[in-house]
Amino acid sequence: MNSEEALSLVYKLFSTKYEMPLTPLEQEIFRQSWEGKEYKDMKIAGYSSAYVKTNIAPELWKKISKILGVTVGKKNLQVVLHNLPRERLSTKLETPSELGSVDSKSVQNWQNMSDLEIFGRGEELATLQKWILQDECRLVVISGMGGIGKTTLTGNVLKHLVSLQEARFANIIWLSLENAPTLESILTEILDLLSPQQHLVPSIENLLDKLRSHRYLIIFDAVENIFAKDSLAGKYRQGYEPYSNLFKQISTFQHQSCLLLTTIEIPREISFLVGNNSPVRLLQLQGLAIQPAKQIFRNRGLTEEEDWKKLINLYRGNPLALKIVATMILEIFNGKSSDFLAENTIFIGQIADILDRDFARLFYLEIQLLYCLANIKAPVKFAQLCGYFEQNISKSQVIAVLESLVMRSLIEKNLENGEFLFSLQPVIQKYVQNYYTK
Repeated sequence: MNSEEALSLVYKLFSTKYEMPLTPLEQEIFRQSWEGKEYKDMKIAGYSSAYVKTNIAPELWKKISKILGVTVGKKNLQVVLHNLPRERLSTKLETPSELGSVDSKSVQNWQNMSDLEIFGRGEELATLQKWILQDECRLVVISGMGGIGKTTLTGNVLKHLVSLQEARFANIIWLSLENAPTLESILTEILDLLSPQQHLVPSIENLLDKLRSHRYLIIFDAVENIFAKDSLAGKYRQGYEPYSNLFKQISTFQHQSCLLLTTIEIPREISFLVGNNSPVRLLQLQGLAIQPAKQIFRNRGLTEEEDWKKLINLYRGNPLALKIVATMILEIFNGKSSDFLAENTIFIGQIADILDRDFARLFYLEIQLLYCLANIKAPVKFAQLCGYFEQNISKSQVIAVLESLVMRSLIEKNLENGEFLFSLQPVIQKYVQNYYTK
């Protein structure tokens, strides 16, 4: 039995007993433990080995011990699973899933989700739950920059919905668009999950028929991957334009299901349909509030809490950025936030990997405008920005570029005396100054 087979076995056991299976973080600890790695040698992005050993792993082994009825730890994991009676396993695996009729293939997609550890977000969770259950929205979009927690929030929404008896869906399907599947392949996969014996033609019409007949929740994660690079936000890659028709028809045709999208870029046709009384809703996810963000530092063992607010503001409450920075402070400054802040610098580190992916998508005029703002270093009005920007660029072009960057969550805008002021987050400003030249 290899690590994936063992994980699949435990994963199935958990799905029969818990509202949620193992989180992706727990799964990765399981894999590396099965492969014989010591905690100090485990490589898990955003987490120090000490934090994994002290805070996450002990709870993981308790959960597995409880589900198996045998004391399990890192050292005896393989022995216990290899010797567990087969009849006990088959009995447990025949227990109906808490997700009702969710197909095993769609449940498998939970394994591809990012860490489900969530801080705060109570208001966002309540809003999304209301939109899906009470308002019966047909299409919901969660947008925001990389690392802000779109996928984590979605996973926790799903966890809440699964726990509510009145929220049962005939099927819940989670599909990642990270590898940019064509619409035909996505429709084929969904229809095969919903009607495995019928072999339906992969068409939007057949999908809509299914969405009318039963209540389904379908999740498309990482939708930005079907959009073109070197273009303003929301333009589809060549050959992916049919997705626009899918989104429009799901938004405007009568049915009882919900399609939920997570994306860095907002599809333009959806932005026109969003409204408070519309069946289409948009949640633009912002950084964490101060108190939940502090919990990230607390969990990772940082000291000098009086300095945390400054750190949180510096990184605008981006959960992944805060985890990366916390790990760095723990390993380089012995957890002392003040020592890092005394250096008067902005740490980029692995945050650059997130921004690399975001910036690879940008239109050249977007990069120029970001470079302009990074060098101004202060919030500016639209008229001032036009003055700083290249002379041969019209104001209408500047508006289009600004709008695109706002859609990508790469620009901050603050209202002052009735006018918007535009600026960059400190981390994005530092990134642009480090990696881009005019």
